[in-house]
Amino acid sequence: MATIIKRNGSFRVQINRKGKRLSATFDTKAQAEVWAYQMEAMILNDENLEQEIIVNEALSVIDVFEKYKNTVSPKKRGFVKEKIRIEKLCRDPAFAIPIERLTNKALAVWRDKRLTQVQPLTVKRELILISAILNTAIKEWGVDLSHNPVQMIQQPKNPRPRNQRISEENKLKIIEQLNWDMKTPPVTTSQWVAFAFCLALATAMRRGEICSFTWGDLYLEESYIHLDMTKNGDERNVPLSTKAKSLLKLLIPQSKNVRVVAVTPDVLSSTFRKAKIAVGLENIRFHDARREATTQFAEKLSNPLELSAVTGHKDINLLRSTYYNPDASKIAKKLD
Repeated sequence: MATIIKRNGSFRVQINRKGKRLSATFDTKAQAEVWAYQMEAMILNDENLEQEIIVNEALSVIDVFEKYKNTVSPKKRGFVKEKIRIEKLCRDPAFAIPIERLTNKALAVWRDKRLTQVQPLTVKRELILISAILNTAIKEWGVDLSHNPVQMIQQPKNPRPRNQRISEENKLKIIEQLNWDMKTPPVTTSQWVAFAFCLALATAMRRGEICSFTWGDLYLEESYIHLDMTKNGDERNVPLSTKAKSLLKLLIPQSKNVRVVAVTPDVLSSTFRKAKIAVGLENIRFHDARREATTQFAEKLSNPLELSAVTGHKDINLLRSTYYNPDASKIAKKLD
């Protein structure tokens, strides 16, 4: 018979029949009872239970990570990056332990050691991923953990937001290093990176957005670019200023399914990095162009909702604290 226990607002089911042990967690008792009935029937009928994780002493944390990488991650847009992160976690000896030994204390020890190796933001991202994996394992696969240990430890503090601005002088230095005259269509990889940099400064678009939109997404007459899928999962229309339209009009139109910017995100990043270092501007990142554009737009768009519609931010507070970096001298003049 199945045992159903209420724990922390959820209902945990445990089944032990014919040498097979299963467990899972559900939000309601009714869901738990239905699942228990179905699983017991499958066990009695000797049906295939490969889709379930059979709880045993040999199941390790790495086993759970691997199952998530192979079954859940491929369904996500950021599959490649997530796959790399999970493979790194799988190589960490800290996770070569039975799943039941992944306690709050064990995870806190791993967190503190990891903070000596990488930046706090990286550790925070890894913890978010581990938490997602464990939630899936507990609720979907029947892994016998009483709770998600990630939720029981302190998260690394967010680093202070960057406040790097991009002056016109620095912009021109980088573009000159990339060998583009800003008057003719880009041809080489370096010139395309310079074009993408200028477009980011004119639109506040992200790197991935710039490298992915096609000619079918560009509506020059209507003055916007349609982004079907953005980082936060939503679509949005990016308004185009006169400056942005002038940039895009330099290009030779192609068929609808051809990408407007002929460079991949990874090549863009590596080429931009080399150029900025060559001119002594190591502190500038490509993403700072989005911050610079947002700050300039904020001077023209007093309504924060209009500004968030342009940049695609859902969180107004994040938009204000992280991306809006006004010049105090300009604000002071407005006070007089």
